[in-house]
Amino acid sequence: MQQEALSGLANPARHAPSSFLLRYYHYGMPLSADLVNKSVQAAIAAIEIYNKPNFFYREEAFSLLMTNAFELLFKAK
Repeated sequence: MQQEALSGLANPARHAPSSFLLRYYHYGMPLSADLVNKSVQAAIAAIEIYNKPNFFYREEAFSLLMTNAFELLFKAK
């Protein structure tokens, strides 16, 4: 009996979080809050790159990052 209890603790797959939890929660945050956080970070990165005067392709990089920010925001809804 005690051996069965110990074998259950030694099996890490038995105590691993399910794929459902990993898909909908990231570090204890719901998926929508995580996507909103990533959206804000992408928008800030886009603005920072656009404000750099000596950055080649800054308009293109700004467009890509801002588009990504809007896409993440729409997915969060």
